[in-house]
Amino acid sequence: MGQPQRPPGMDQRPAPGQPGRHGTGYQHAPRSGQGRSRSALARHKIWTGFGIFIVLGVIVYALTPRPNNSGHASAPPAATASPSNARPSPSVASTYLAPLSVRNHAGAILTAAVNYYASTFARGQAMVGNTQYPNASVGLAAMENPDSAASRFAEWRKSTGIEENVSTYESAFSRADAGFNASDEPASISQWMQDAGNLQGDISQWINVVVSYQISTASQANLDAAAATVRTDIKDARHDISLVRRGK
Repeated sequence: MGQPQRPPGMDQRPAPGQPGRHGTGYQHAPRSGQGRSRSALARHKIWTGFGIFIVLGVIVYALTPRPNNSGHASAPPAATASPSNARPSPSVASTYLAPLSVRNHAGAILTAAVNYYASTFARGQAMVGNTQYPNASVGLAAMENPDSAASRFAEWRKSTGIEENVSTYESAFSRADAGFNASDEPASISQWMQDAGNLQGDISQWINVVVSYQISTASQANLDAAAATVRTDIKDARHDISLVRRGK
């Protein structure tokens, strides 16, 4: 028997570019010029992104600290600073000296302030003398007598206002220090400020001891010790001035 014949068209394959049984041909039509451009642009973006990723990886690797021979991470080398002619910071200011005229001018201002406190103290000492009164009542009565030691000392205390006078040494410090700058200011001028403050404060303390001494509640030894403290302060402040003149 002869083989049954297939219906017409069963052995026929669709021509290239033509749709098949399910609507899809075996071959695709060539891409247009616009399609090729889009494909090339996509490939370009992929390679560009990949290149950026490689560059970033190199930068990160270069900046990442790596262990040195001691096992510790080493930091990237610091940039070399360019030379500068600027003066050093105050931490190394001792290598500079202010002009002698500036140092001597500052010394003269500070000396005048110390001399004021020293001379004021000396006048007060002269008024106190060695006079004592049996008690406070007798001492207060003596203050009514202008010729008494108690009265003279009370007048000295009021007229000088030494117990509140901090402006003398503060003003002297400001005027003396104005001649210096951060690179040549001697450390001794700040020490003078401290010692001058001690001087003024210890004179005030001495006055309190004098009042107690006059009414016999403080001894001669107490008075002498308070006066010795003031004299030490004067000596310290004058030593500071000698250092200021030398730029120390």
